[in-house]
Amino acid sequence: SHQAYVTNLNKAIETYNANPLQNRIAVLAALNFNGGGHINHSLFWENLSPASSADASPNAAPRLVAEITRIWGGLDQFKQA
Repeated sequence: SHQAYVTNLNKAIETYNANPLQNRIAVLAALNFNGGGHINHSLFWENLSPASSADASPNAAPRLVAEITRIWGGLDQFKQA
């Protein structure tokens, strides 16, 4: 879950800051994984819109729909691909 990434990132930052330089290398993987997870989830949630929103309509992205239609033949075919 997103909260788990944030919680574990905060723990990794605390561990990183509490250790001398030579021990910090061991914490870098946790910082990378949980920091990346937090960023990915934040981007995902910030870019969603309700289905009832005009932004969720295919009419909001005519160039995208045109490319999908060109490549797959239409939105329904794209959804099935």
